[in-house]
Amino acid sequence: MEQKSEVYHIVAAPNDKYMRYTLVLFESIFVTNPGKHFHFHVLHSRLGKERMDQVTEYVTARGGEITFICVDESKYRELPSMTDRISIETYFRLEIQDLLPEEVERALYLDGDMIVCGDLAELYHTDFEGNSIAACGFSARCEQGGEFNAGMILFNLKQMRGTITFETYRSLAERMEEGYYMDQGLLNELFGKDATKYVWKQRYNFTCPFYRKFKKQIETEDASFTLDDVVVMHYTGPGIRPWEAEFSPKEIEGIKKKNLRDIFASNGILLDDLYFRFLAKWWEHAANTPVYEELKHDMYESKSRILSDALLKTIDTKEYAVGYRILRLARKIKR
Repeated sequence: MEQKSEVYHIVAAPNDKYMRYTLVLFESIFVTNPGKHFHFHVLHSRLGKERMDQVTEYVTARGGEITFICVDESKYRELPSMTDRISIETYFRLEIQDLLPEEVERALYLDGDMIVCGDLAELYHTDFEGNSIAACGFSARCEQGGEFNAGMILFNLKQMRGTITFETYRSLAERMEEGYYMDQGLLNELFGKDATKYVWKQRYNFTCPFYRKFKKQIETEDASFTLDDVVVMHYTGPGIRPWEAEFSPKEIEGIKKKNLRDIFASNGILLDDLYFRFLAKWWEHAANTPVYEELKHDMYESKSRILSDALLKTIDTKEYAVGYRILRLARKIKR
């Protein structure tokens, strides 16, 4: 039975930009897990004092604790370079076993592009069964693994300490072939096949693209599963990230009526009911954070750019031009 004094240790590794999105994650955790005590450990290298003070004030006001742990990023420069979409902070989880206090025996790492939609108790208390981590694989069946997504990892710190260090990963990187997927590649190489307890992706690392692809299989394997069972939502690509756009009910209806979803889908943007449902959840939590106005300001600019680019690309195609002429002809006939 869960004790009131228990502390849930949550780890994040954002840069300054992602710290704002991570605040939305923190808010979702507080809202969906009332009565629990959370200690957030933020691994960073360049967060400013003003931002850290803002986050500290927010977390403490919500009854939580927070520790900022400054990481020396210079040694990570030897590892594969970052892309425009992924910053060097993604590597910091490799040192989690050394950076957190000795008394912390397990910790839940969550990416900044996630929110928590339900009770974390079952996930947090997962029986490692002798494994170093618990994570979600890429198969529809919860018991299948071999390779996992690194966005949600429950670390068995007690077991890892003394055996896994940054040097473990550095040596591993030297032996691996070029082209592996940064920290996720290293973590999978080290733990994926023999040291991971696999938990069900649909509950603990839900993504819209995966669910769309395997919906029928998921429903067959667990007929009782519904979207209300999602505990951790992960806003991975492709498509629009939640902070890039927000749609009002009127705008959503307009998109449906004008059949704009097909237009955007042709450009890799899937604006379906599944997406709208989880997009709304993200903004509901964002509205209760101290960075809400910042997020809204940036969102208006990105939303305008995304929608304009998608429509312009479509208008440039012959298929759209022909379809548009046919549509105009049909309207003239009706008149």
